[in-house]
Amino acid sequence: MERDPFVRCVAGPDAGWACRLDVGAHWLGRASGELQLFDPAVEAHHALVDVGDAGYARLLQTCGKSPVRVDGRVTEGWADVPAGAVVEVGCSRLEFGKVAAVSGPAEWVFVPLDDTAAELERFERDVRRAASAARFRHLDERRSRTVTVGVASVRLPVGLRDASSCDVPLSALSHPLVAIVERHCRADLPLRVEVDAARPLAIVGAVAGGVVAHLLHQLDASSRARVIVVAATDVEPVAGSDRPVVVVAMSPDEVPDWCIGVLTVGETWRGTWQADIVDDPADLVRVHVAGRSPRRSMSESQPNRVPGATHQSWSEPRS
Repeated sequence: MERDPFVRCVAGPDAGWACRLDVGAHWLGRASGELQLFDPAVEAHHALVDVGDAGYARLLQTCGKSPVRVDGRVTEGWADVPAGAVVEVGCSRLEFGKVAAVSGPAEWVFVPLDDTAAELERFERDVRRAASAARFRHLDERRSRTVTVGVASVRLPVGLRDASSCDVPLSALSHPLVAIVERHCRADLPLRVEVDAARPLAIVGAVAGGVVAHLLHQLDASSRARVIVVAATDVEPVAGSDRPVVVVAMSPDEVPDWCIGVLTVGETWRGTWQADIVDDPADLVRVHVAGRSPRRSMSESQPNRVPGATHQSWSEPRS
């Protein structure tokens, strides 16, 4: 990890802020400080983050019913927070540090040529290297009119081939080999959504206002001014519009049929994403959603009302 660890809030009601931590102790919670979270599921002094002289970080949960998880594991006592770790507390997710990109990424991985331990070890090493390269290729993508709505757990695309360089489907592998692929290729990655007139979006749930504000805040002023945000009960005037449309609904039953993408958000900022960006439009992708906290938006008199966006007959719920 870097000497001054870099921390970024990637999901939850406070998503979007980032900071660097100096050597010393820092409180993580609702109390004032560099790691302050305006998350109702987090206590004032929920956990203590200690940054050592060598730049490493460790974490100790000090109070609260909501457990603190580091890379999916519940902490017990002091827990190391390595570079690239994801810390989950309450309804929020934080990324610690940066991971160096892999040079010379492999495009595919050869399955074990025999049953020896050496071949199994080589296969796992190659899968880990290819998965890391695929992750950074995904993170480096920069597409126009695309915004991040949260973090989704997906399986990274890693090509598998046999000795004759023919593609091998994952279903053809034995269970131990499938377990290796799943262990190294399953990753939490930003879920990007395209804001375009041809892809009207629907955001459903009580905290939809905070999610919409976070989505619009990522657009430049000219792109933001074209977006129409409208309540599900008033969609008639915007149906078939040549401008991007974001529909806000309180329940999935209110979502119009012409909405391509549907993001359903629960009160804990976790939800499901359904859209044409997956192989099967009927698939649901679980996502930890990003939003904007009213108290974090210091430059806006109405935090959920992003300047420049067009709002029609919609009274925004507070996040």
